[in-house]
Amino acid sequence: MKINLKFIKKLFQNPLFILLLIFSFGACLRLFNIWDNFTFGYDQARDAQRMLDIVNLKNFKLLGQESDIPGVFHGVLSYYVLAIVYLIGGFNPNFPAIFLSLINISAIFLIYFTSIILFNDKRVGLLAAFFWAVSYEQINFSKFISNASPMGIASLLFFIGLAIFIFQKKNIGLTISVIGFALSVQTNFYLFYQLIFYIVYFLIFKPKIGLRILLLNFVLLFALFSPYLIAELKWNFMMTKSLLNYVLSHKQTFDLIGGINRYIVKISQAIRYSLLAFDTTIAFALFISFSIFSWIKIKVSKTKIFFFIWLFATAPLFLTFSGVHETQLINTTFFAPLSILAAYVLVNIKSAKNIILILGILIVFVSNMYLFVSDNFKAIKLLSIQNFTLKDEKNLIDYTYISAEGKPFSICALTNPLYINVLWSYLYSTYGKNTYGYVPYWAGQEQVVDSNNLPYDKNHVPLRFIILEPNAGISDFIKPVFIYMEDNTSSLIEEKKYTDLIVQKRILNQDLSTFKDTQGLGKKEIDSIKSIIKVNPRFTCYTTYSKDK
Repeated sequence: MKINLKFIKKLFQNPLFILLLIFSFGACLRLFNIWDNFTFGYDQARDAQRMLDIVNLKNFKLLGQESDIPGVFHGVLSYYVLAIVYLIGGFNPNFPAIFLSLINISAIFLIYFTSIILFNDKRVGLLAAFFWAVSYEQINFSKFISNASPMGIASLLFFIGLAIFIFQKKNIGLTISVIGFALSVQTNFYLFYQLIFYIVYFLIFKPKIGLRILLLNFVLLFALFSPYLIAELKWNFMMTKSLLNYVLSHKQTFDLIGGINRYIVKISQAIRYSLLAFDTTIAFALFISFSIFSWIKIKVSKTKIFFFIWLFATAPLFLTFSGVHETQLINTTFFAPLSILAAYVLVNIKSAKNIILILGILIVFVSNMYLFVSDNFKAIKLLSIQNFTLKDEKNLIDYTYISAEGKPFSICALTNPLYINVLWSYLYSTYGKNTYGYVPYWAGQEQVVDSNNLPYDKNHVPLRFIILEPNAGISDFIKPVFIYMEDNTSSLIEEKKYTDLIVQKRILNQDLSTFKDTQGLGKKEIDSIKSIIKVNPRFTCYTTYSKDK
């Protein structure tokens, strides 16, 4: 069979074919080793449990996940979209992780077409798409099961819509931006700040818009925000009051210098984890150099102004007093224009035989692969404060069932947040029950915040397993208190460790006055622990439950 070289050459000259190759490669990077190798902690289990309740109990929601401002919530869309994915996958968390990974890599098409609109250069679009595809940071974000995971693509949709409306003068662009704005707020309430860019761009570019189109888009915006509006009416404007309360109570905490410093840190991290795996100081210097070069090189003032406003669009968030800018996830809205910036610079630097362009592509690729390999192809560390994956959790659960040999047993866990068992309740009632046919008893505190799928250990079965989550996010004194109280209740048989998760196999003491110290505590430490227990006895895993539980 003869190889048609002309056809192959023509194929590789087609930007859409190259874009599909980039998509395929990026998808492979995201899906490689993904099965069970991602973070599934409290937030993921809490949301999964709520979706399980939506499907099984018809417990429908108007609002989404809690933000870090009391009384303020993200959008509800992720609950209903991911509930469908969970349902299709039998409530196996691997399915939403794969789904969100594919959503993430799909952003390359938007990045490519945005680059074409702004610079009319296919090379910039393809290179920017490639940078997104191989970004170690984006690979981290892609498998993070959260309402905020798609916020980068939602924000990108907002800006590409504005670009279509302003540069191509197409009314559909305004509609796309309205949808992108609504989706942005659905993924993360803080992205409501993007509303200011309607004002900024309209004041600068003064695009013509008919009254009919304006009204239609207002109606669309109203419809997309209707869950928020219904919730406000239903709960007496709870979110509005909470926001006002928060703003008024923090009006003295404005910190310009601190905000600028945080912004520089986040920009530097975005470059380090996506373009150059070097020192963050070098990364920020590179960003400034690229920005200056592009400002000089871009000759069309309209393009220059639009692009640089977008490039620095996250800056206002860092002047607020919220913790939103502390999370690495905020970079996902910044990386699209950053990838276009880097691509524009490399394409427009003149060098013999494109040496700088080729070298730049190789450096970015090698930097990201180095980070990916050094993380053992897990890509979870940027977003998780606890170093364990779903695989570790399943291995721990397997150990408890195998050790129990089909007999009833109880579990109790030192959790983060404290006393809330939604993580282990969800995993034992789905993976555990589906695999082994029954669930253990829960021996810890009564669950009042989230649903509990495990029966309470009212009869105190002899075999028990104590699960110790990592100390990250938990005060150091809590673990010794927790184990001390268990040493007063049961005898340690065996201890296993799965990455940072620890599980202790124990047998309930017949004589509850027996104390077998497994920590080697001194008298002062025991006295200190006893004083803590007097104030807060809830660390016990030997609980007397209400009759109706």
